[in-house]
Amino acid sequence: MKALQNVDRRIIYLLVFLALAIPMLQPIGLPFGINESSQKVYDLVDALKPGDVLVLSFDYSPSGQAQLDPQARAVMKHAYSKEGVKIINVAFWASGPLFADKFLGEMEGTHDKVYGDDYVSLGYVAGGETAISAFGKDMHLAYPRDRHGNSIADIPMMKNIKSAADVDLMISFGTGTPGTPEHVRQIVTVYGTPFAVCMNSVSVAGNIPYYNAGQMKGYLNGLRGAAEYEMMMKEPGSATASMDSLSFSHLTVIIFILIGNIAYFADPDRKKK
Repeated sequence: MKALQNVDRRIIYLLVFLALAIPMLQPIGLPFGINESSQKVYDLVDALKPGDVLVLSFDYSPSGQAQLDPQARAVMKHAYSKEGVKIINVAFWASGPLFADKFLGEMEGTHDKVYGDDYVSLGYVAGGETAISAFGKDMHLAYPRDRHGNSIADIPMMKNIKSAADVDLMISFGTGTPGTPEHVRQIVTVYGTPFAVCMNSVSVAGNIPYYNAGQMKGYLNGLRGAAEYEMMMKEPGSATASMDSLSFSHLTVIIFILIGNIAYFADPDRKKK
């Protein structure tokens, strides 16, 4: 028992490090519950049919990557696997198109969608809420050209997609302003477009009223939401690995706390001391 009370702290640090590192290298996929809000986002994407239009809005900066990247990666992978669904990538944050480009590059060769026929990247438009309003009213006026310089009038899939009224689902990956409130005011309220949000954890409390009011049909809550989405897709990824890592590190610390307490109370010399 004395040995247990005097474990070299370096051993504890090493075990905690291994508990953090091993799941990151190989996701285990420990079971956990799926929140209703995450399930609704998944169901919205899964219910899209051939010919439906999905808008993905990248409204975050590098500071939000830790939580938003895994969400965007999982949702995009799911969306691009849906046959016949038309996808429009937009951004109302200047850094947004960089993330869309990154994920499209990662998915290259993994889907059958053809640029211009099945999906398009319109890039960034400045103006915050005013830009969102302009996009909802007339996409062709808000984005005369796509991110690659092509005239939007010459893009086949955009010929019959003019405004937010033609969109069957809009999902925003957002961490601030413009974000959920602006999309709700300019897209949901005006056109009735179904809307979901993938956000960082600190944004959830402020945006919950939109979910309770039915204006936001579903949402992903930070890294946990991303991990839930990966589990629903049955494809564990970086978010699942992070959750596994967190769980194992907590378990390791708890075990050492239990061992320390058992060793202390079982020490025959304790009462003498």
